[in-house]
Amino acid sequence: AQRLNSEYIGTGHILLSLLSNSKPENSDGKISFRGDLDAVRREVAKLVKLAPHSIVRKVPLNQCAKKAVEYALSLTNAKRNESVSTIHLFIAILQDHDSVAVRVLNEI
Repeated sequence: AQRLNSEYIGTGHILLSLLSNSKPENSDGKISFRGDLDAVRREVAKLVKLAPHSIVRKVPLNQCAKKAVEYALSLTNAKRNESVSTIHLFIAILQDHDSVAVRVLNEI
């Protein structure tokens, strides 16, 4: 979010983070992504609100991202896992069909 000069962390930023850390072999619950990460980054940048100046402070979660994190936590608890995994977050950001993450994935 800071690199994109965003005023908040949203589902698009979470998506970028998950895909940036993906592994082609899809091991250990990692997301496997073979697409164009730069295309995802450009699409997120088009859809998020940018700050008028550089962000150097802590960037807050927006409401959609907060809901996604809460849902990921509930998935973790339901599965009796010890921690939230990337797959929990990925499933969570896809729940809101109007979220930036879903809109980006529909565009690329």
